Amino acid sequence: EASTYARLLQACARLKALAQGQRIHAHILSSHSSSGSSSTLVLNHLINMYGKCGRVEEARAVFASMEHPNLVSWNTIIAAHAAGGDGRGALAVFRAMQLEASVVPDRVSFTSVANACGSAREARIIHASVAARGFLDDVIIGTSLITMYAKCGSIEDARLVFDSMAERNEVSWNAMLSGYSQHGHGAQLLHLFRAMLQGGVQPNAVTLLPVVNACSSLAQLRQADECGVEEEVAVRNACINMHAKRGDVDRAAAIFASMVAARDVISWNVMMAGYANAGRGDEAVVLLRQMEQHGFHPDRVTYVNFLNACDKAEMVEHGRSIHGRIVLQSRDTPALSLRTNAVVGCSLCSMYARCGSIDEAAAVFAGMEQRNVVSWNAMIGAYAQHGRARLALAVFGGMQQHGVKPDAITLISVLDACAGAGDARRGSQVHGWSLQLQLRSAALDNAAVNMYAKSGRVAAAREVFEAMDAQRRTIMSWSAMVAAYAGVGHAEEAFRLFHAMQREGVRPNHVTLISILGACSHAGMLQAGCSCFASMAADYGVWPREEHTGCVVDMLGRAGWVEQAHRLVQRSGAGGGGDAQAWMAVLGACSQQGDTLRGTCVASSLISRHPQAAAAAYVALSN
Repeated sequence: EASTYARLLQACARLKALAQGQRIHAHILSSHSSSGSSSTLVLNHLINMYGKCGRVEEARAVFASMEHPNLVSWNTIIAAHAAGGDGRGALAVFRAMQLEASVVPDRVSFTSVANACGSAREARIIHASVAARGFLDDVIIGTSLITMYAKCGSIEDARLVFDSMAERNEVSWNAMLSGYSQHGHGAQLLHLFRAMLQGGVQPNAVTLLPVVNACSSLAQLRQADECGVEEEVAVRNACINMHAKRGDVDRAAAIFASMVAARDVISWNVMMAGYANAGRGDEAVVLLRQMEQHGFHPDRVTYVNFLNACDKAEMVEHGRSIHGRIVLQSRDTPALSLRTNAVVGCSLCSMYARCGSIDEAAAVFAGMEQRNVVSWNAMIGAYAQHGRARLALAVFGGMQQHGVKPDAITLISVLDACAGAGDARRGSQVHGWSLQLQLRSAALDNAAVNMYAKSGRVAAAREVFEAMDAQRRTIMSWSAMVAAYAGVGHAEEAFRLFHAMQREGVRPNHVTLISILGACSHAGMLQAGCSCFASMAADYGVWPREEHTGCVVDMLGRAGWVEQAHRLVQRSGAGGGGDAQAWMAVLGACSQQGDTLRGTCVASSLISRHPQAAAAAYVALSN
């Protein structure tokens, strides 16, 4: 029974499930089983559970109820105080522990109390206790002392501990480097990093983070050169990567340019990734050419990064060129095989989709033998984004048949496909799955709102919308709700939401405004619609597009203002021609108002500008 309680409490601690943990505690107290209610094992797990859930007082109460707390009990309550930010409490428990003759502090005790320490004076007391217990040669405790002194602002004491250590591991070096980084001692950090390399200790990602922060500008990189770190290409590569991920691609490029004589393939790859993430595909093309001119051979990572940079129709030929290279090189390099390398295949599939070549994306996908969830997501998303909703849903069905578990990205794409297909039944099912799988996120909620709204399920859309936290609602969810109410003729509710979104600090975009103008048109709200149209640029920073003009033309025509609608469509659109839909709206208004003379003129203008609309124009004119 005690072991069952222990396992349950361990799970509650891991999940921070306080309510469930409290119910288990209550069950333990109500049980008369001595093996459950008084077991040291169970009580230790109770202390741990409360500590992990941030309830230090409850943890203390459990600890105080123990007749004979063991070493684990003391360590766990110290850790609970430390996790709760109560350094003084942790130190007080530690002192009380030292007074207990039956308990001797161990490595875990000293590490926990060191992590809780909040002042230099307390740090020195703990350090003295470590020395008294003979733990100074313990590398784990020594590393904890370094971190403790650095956190308390005593960086000199941290260095003294570091220099006195008989044995240092990777974590010890990282702790000292991080300490220097926290206190802005860039020169000392770089000197220590150089010593680390000379000592044969290989840096890892944790090591490079403070080093990169110390070398975050060209000026600081020159300082690194003076410290003898210029030979370490990894540092500069990490700097490029850091700046690129922060969105400062120009600074990343400047560091890359300063490495003329010291680049490796990774340098080229991280710069390529920077251009790809910034949407600067043209520069990625130039970079690939320069890479080969400098004698470097692109590898799998290069190709993947380059394909990620191809994000528009004009770049599809560059993507096809890389596709051809991959096929040729895969004969000698199996790792590049599209059939077996899901990453390469997925990158190609996504590239063709972004460039609008959906059939080529489908051909790549069909040829992949190894598909992971990312591969399936790429193909589902490609179809959904390009209006092929039924095909997207068919691929999703294939994914399920192959036993691949969907993730949040899958469900968002499928919800978008359901919205495009108007398949509320399937969309509702997918939305239910997202809740069952606990994949709920702002993006998923917004996709669900959009799906229900576009499928005509306005009440369901509103239910999801109202359940969302205000900060999770995006322009997409607001616009979807406005469009939903506009679509069913509830113009007043559409306007209420339109004003509410602005009060919440969400600025309407061109999609929102199309919905509002459409609502005005169908509700006959001529003054409100014209006012909104006239102030779009000034109030919302949105210049009228053909869709907005079409809504206003329709609105004027429905109100019988055919002449004004005709003038508006003549002034709007490319080359003063307007779009076919707007011209058809004017023609329809002429027919409704019996204005045959103007209708003949409008039909002539429409056919001359849009010959493909001739048949529709003749039908409208005949009516």
